[in-house]
Order: sequence, then C-alpha cells, then structure tokens
Amino acid sequence: MRRGNPLVFDEYLVTGTTVITNQELNALLAQYDQLSVFAVVDNPGGAGTLTVALFHSGDGRNWVQKATNLIGAGGATGAFAAGATTALTGVDNGVLPTLAFAQLQVSVATYNAHVRIHVTTRDPSL
Repeated sequence: MRRGNPLVFDEYLVTGTTVITNQELNALLAQYDQLSVFAVVDNPGGAGTLTVALFHSGDGRNWVQKATNLIGAGGATGAFAAGATTALTGVDNGVLPTLAFAQLQVSVATYNAHVRIHVTTRDPSL
C-alpha cells in the first residue's frame, strides 16, 4: 500500500558535486522499506547522467550505501538529453531492511542540471 509521495529534492546541481537530501527527511525516508524514486531532470547544459544513491544509518551519523544506485551507474539508466526534460525512475524493493535513518545522495555528471525527486513510500505488510 502506498504510504506517501513527498518531494524530497529540488535543486540545481553542478556537475562533479554530490548533494544530500535534507536531514529533516532522514527518519521519513527510512520509515518504509520499499521506495520508488521519480526524478525529473530539466534545464541541462547538455547531455549527462544523473546518479541517485540510497544510504542508510543506525545512528544518523555513519552512513553506508544500502544497495546499488537507484538511478545511474549500476542501477537504472540515469542518462538525460541536452535541451530536454527527462523523467527517470528507480526502485529499492526492500529486500534488505532499512536502518533507522535514510538519505539520498544525488549527483550529475558531464553537465549541470535542475533535478526534482519525488519518493513514493510503500508498506508491503498492509
């Protein structure tokens, strides 16, 4: 059952930098084991790649990557085109339970771009 669909990220990214979702969302993102990520990339400077990685933590200070990237290198394709708005999706199916806190680490390669990310949270037990 779907439990929520918050906008968790809305920033213009500079290539080569990694930005983390707001720490106020850490408990919310970890509340459910299954996550679907919907990313929209617009206003890119050219063709590039978006990477969205899911990290989790038991103490809110020390973070480990939960699984392969949700979008980008090793996960679902993260390619976006020059001069276009591109929608990308990725999934954490919840095989590995999420620790108490979770965050997304977001980066773009090759060209700067505006990125918005919505996360749909699901609870399979309901």
